[in-house]
Amino acid sequence: MTRLERTITDLRKVREAVSNHPNNSELSEVEQNLMNELNYKATLILKLEDMFKEKKVPMDTKALYSFKIEELESVWALWTAND
Repeated sequence: MTRLERTITDLRKVREAVSNHPNNSELSEVEQNLMNELNYKATLILKLEDMFKEKKVPMDTKALYSFKIEELESVWALWTAND
């Protein structure tokens, strides 16, 4: 398995872990799906912020909040492909 395949597999595991939390019975299915998506995006942002701090990359991590999920996944894949 290549590094990129491992990274993609790791992202899928994160998405499944965040998306498979117990549903809140007070939320509709649409609301629950939105919550799952937001939780996944937040998890990606936190992982990227931590990685950038660890690697001492001078970046305004607040900019990550304007990225789409696909863009965040791409950034994560690019930065972790060589680990």
